[in-house]
Amino acid sequence: MTSRPFILAEDKYAKEFLHRLLLKAGLILKKSAIVPVGGKDKLLRELPHSVETLVRLRKATKVIIIIDGDGRPDDTCEKCLNRIPRAYRQLAEVIALEWEIEEWVLKGLCMRPSGSRKPSEELSDYLRRERGATRGYDKEQLPRFARLIDVEKLGKGDDNFSHLLSALKDP
Repeated sequence: MTSRPFILAEDKYAKEFLHRLLLKAGLILKKSAIVPVGGKDKLLRELPHSVETLVRLRKATKVIIIIDGDGRPDDTCEKCLNRIPRAYRQLAEVIALEWEIEEWVLKGLCMRPSGSRKPSEELSDYLRRERGATRGYDKEQLPRFARLIDVEKLGKGDDNFSHLLSALKDP
């Protein structure tokens, strides 16, 4: 059977960012295999239906859910797993980020997230301080950061990113 992994992502910006980042890491995944849902709450609410639809209608062999942990990744992961129908749990992998996907940007730029602030806030400060930006980070900028990220360092320095790469490589 051919491997057909799908990724459920929180929003359209994460979709484009992930597509670019995976290409840079040497993994080719069609854009249509990265499904944006429309925010964390909507992702959690629609998770049972989304997973079932991907498996039954789109013939997914694996569904990887990437979701913001908002400082409570273990709780977020448990919430996701409890929402996935039992019949599909063996096909699902949950990657609950410590805070949000922007932590991959910081780590990929060889910066250490402080842990006391959201990575998107730290990214705003970085843009103002290092790049002379007049306004800080906005979510729509996320896809553009993929080209700046050192994926080797990110893969070595972030368990969640290396988990994603492994999940995509493992049928």
